[in-house]
Amino acid sequence: MKKEYKLTVLLIPFAILLSACAGRINLSDSEPIDNAYGNEFANGSEVEEGLWRTKDALYVRRFLRNWDWQSSSYTTQSIYKLTDVGQEQIYSEKTEHNLSTDLQMRMYHGELLDYYLHTDTESGHPEIWRLNMDSRQFEKYIELAPPNGSIPYRFFVLEDKLYFISSPEKEEVEDYVYLYDDGTYTLLASNETFGNMFLPLYFSKHNMYYVLPESFDQIADSRFYTYYIFDLEATKTVREIRLDKVAELDQSGKGSCNDIRFTDHYVYFNYHFTDDDTYTLYRTDLSDMKTTKIVDNRGCRMNSCGDTLYLAFAPKDASDTVRTLHVLTPENDTPQKICTMDINNLYLVDDKWVYFTDFSNTIYRILPTGENLQKVM
Repeated sequence: MKKEYKLTVLLIPFAILLSACAGRINLSDSEPIDNAYGNEFANGSEVEEGLWRTKDALYVRRFLRNWDWQSSSYTTQSIYKLTDVGQEQIYSEKTEHNLSTDLQMRMYHGELLDYYLHTDTESGHPEIWRLNMDSRQFEKYIELAPPNGSIPYRFFVLEDKLYFISSPEKEEVEDYVYLYDDGTYTLLASNETFGNMFLPLYFSKHNMYYVLPESFDQIADSRFYTYYIFDLEATKTVREIRLDKVAELDQSGKGSCNDIRFTDHYVYFNYHFTDDDTYTLYRTDLSDMKTTKIVDNRGCRMNSCGDTLYLAFAPKDASDTVRTLHVLTPENDTPQKICTMDINNLYLVDDKWVYFTDFSNTIYRILPTGENLQKVM
């Protein structure tokens, strides 16, 4: 009895300290959503912190870089778990991985996956690893070995389905898109489908949007690409769209379409006019190809959930460069401001809140109505 009493006394102050150090948030008022399909950076960029949600926890990844180039340089990757009780670090390691390509983290059937491009020494196949919550270490989860012998190099999770892109090892660059399900590989698209290499760029819930290399415009560095819409269920190309033409933009090569977000019904893109270094956000309705000018700005952060767009931008004629948070629905042509803080990154991981970081990497969340701003971590 005395041992049990002492243990209780020790645990209560620890729990109080834990909740005091970390912002306590209520996760039970919302449900996690799979928003990774919106674009591959929906849950954070590959080289910055990310945010993922399960039913009872938020997972945050952060990096601490050692910039001492005179010695061996490394990066420390840490993963934190946030619950209604508080937060704790559940994983940390020093890594020398190429941060621009290797660290692809996704949530899949409640598992937090990382694709390190680990290669099995016996088979030579790349592997996807998962974070074991009991041992708090990454372990081998899936060995990707497509039947045509191509080499996987990127993967996506859409509606709890795993897709990956692969290329032949010794041939000219050609890409394949596979759906992987419990050891079964379904080839969705390949050079045989299109007669040439293709580059898948974006996903929505039902479509993949890709570019054929011959559609690249050779004028300067413009990005006047023809995008092809590939229906993932019908496994065929159903539409094509060229953004500069639908928006009647100048094709002189003095600008580019960037910060693009595709949904099943719309495409949002921020066009950069290089002459005066300004941007204009457009929205194109994929049903009738009608393009609407939304707002002039100085560059923005965007993230989409369904057909709704969340964006952080500073107006073109503003006296400061603070990127405030706005919401744009298909029913409106004017973004509605919901937060006046200076926004760095946007995350959409549950069905109720909009999560974002400021430039000190503090995580906040707010309702789409602009109410109830909360500090998360």
